Amino acid sequence: ISADQGWSANDTLSANRTRQALKEVPVSIDAVTSDFITDLGFGTADSVMSFVAGVYAPSNIENDGQQDVLAFRGLNQRGNASRNYFRWYAPSDTYNVERIDFGKGSNSLIFGEIEPGGQASVFTKRALFRNFGKVEAGYNSEGAYRTQIDINRKITDQVAVRVNAVKSEER
Repeated sequence: ISADQGWSANDTLSANRTRQALKEVPVSIDAVTSDFITDLGFGTADSVMSFVAGVYAPSNIENDGQQDVLAFRGLNQRGNASRNYFRWYAPSDTYNVERIDFGKGSNSLIFGEIEPGGQASVFTKRALFRNFGKVEAGYNSEGAYRTQIDINRKITDQVAVRVNAVKSEER
């Protein structure tokens, strides 16, 4: 998946693991970009899910670390959102997330080992062949804070390095 600019995503790998325009995919997929995640200040993939129709993810207080709490179209899902198409049982923080695709419905079973209601696929940031850096910081009146760093360096024409880090505390 290539990085999208803005809130709109045009392509996906979620339908058949090859890059394809979302409008040509025969499956219901909602794609959430990193710009959307950053602009609305989401810290976890679970908080992003509250903006996706047909998906229910309880808050961490309700979740209590239990399995089978995510629900796509009313069907419980085992574990959490997949990460780069691998099962992922831990909650995903968004500091290193490029985008999240939500494939919904039974047709999504055709495209991998997932639950019949659908699957969220988290895609992590990858090194790019250009230099950039980004620092974000936020603080609220309750004393919670979040600081993120995203640094990318092109070393040679064939080697690039990207470092993502976060320091966060919720109150």
